Amino acid sequence: MIASAWDPDRLRRRLEIPVVEHGVIGSTMDEARAEGPVPRLHVAREQRAGRGRHGRPWASPAGNLYATIVWPDPDGRLGPGVLAAIQSEVADAIRGAGGPQARCKWPNDGFVEGRKWSGLLAERDGSRGSLRIGVGANLESVPQGPGLEATALLAHWPAGPDALEAASLVLEAALAVLGDGEAGIRRGLARWPALDLWTIGDPLQVEGPDGLVEGRYGGLSADGRLVLETAGGPTRIAAGDALRLHRQEA
Repeated sequence: MIASAWDPDRLRRRLEIPVVEHGVIGSTMDEARAEGPVPRLHVAREQRAGRGRHGRPWASPAGNLYATIVWPDPDGRLGPGVLAAIQSEVADAIRGAGGPQARCKWPNDGFVEGRKWSGLLAERDGSRGSLRIGVGANLESVPQGPGLEATALLAHWPAGPDALEAASLVLEAALAVLGDGEAGIRRGLARWPALDLWTIGDPLQVEGPDGLVEGRYGGLSADGRLVLETAGGPTRIAAGDALRLHRQEA
């Protein structure tokens, strides 16, 4: 979470959700798997084994937000668009608070000035009827490493809030989508076009469940799937990794 100005009681009051505070741990997602009453929020000062999509390491130095929200979803109504909806709600909240022009990259990433500052992860537990949403956001510290093109939100917001206030803003936006259920997802997806990192028609390569596929970006479907215009017609992809290609590679 945030090494400076850490105040879990302030966070609890602001978010109105039970908060489980951790110090230095493996990851909040691992802690959240033990569950307990829901809804519940797990936050950590630092993670030693943070993970993103497909188990990729998520660098987790002190000074940033590392959290997992455990949310009841017994009927599985929070569908594939939930991460995109949360990401767009977060970007809209940042802009609305006077922050930088945050943008969203399908399916789960937040960008500022072309660099990644946040990521989300969803994990469904059918046996418990719950959904776990992992939230990682670089607020004060920029992770270092080969190939990383990262940034920290507050570096682009010099007159902005402190780190804990910024973390509250991110988590409030996520909880607003979850709390409103399907209506929250529709609201977030409706905002997506104005916040999209990509432009309709951009050439993309997507690695999805059926392997690699290339085509032109067609935006998101009504349920949050990526629409890829291919030679064989439009394809809708629920999950995967997408890369924008250079024009000459299309």
